[in-house]
Amino acid sequence: MAMRERHEIPDEEHEQIFQRVGAIDVAKDSGKVCMRVPYESRPGRRLSKVWDVDATFNAVAELGKKARNHIRQLEALGFTVTLTQAA
Repeated sequence: MAMRERHEIPDEEHEQIFQRVGAIDVAKDSGKVCMRVPYESRPGRRLSKVWDVDATFNAVAELGKKARNHIRQLEALGFTVTLTQAA
């Protein structure tokens, strides 16, 4: 899977709604992945990690596998996971 440069964006105070959020937007040639996770060096804050990937079948399938693994880990910890498909 070809992954391009990853950007990390600290959250703002008004963005403190959800602990963890992830999204994948796939277009014709590329996709953009965004994951919002706890900010390890700043307790109580979040960090958004954003990167581009190729929109090939194999790259998207690999993202799907990683997403399923993250979901299973969260569920095993007792978290409720909600998946939504954009229209």
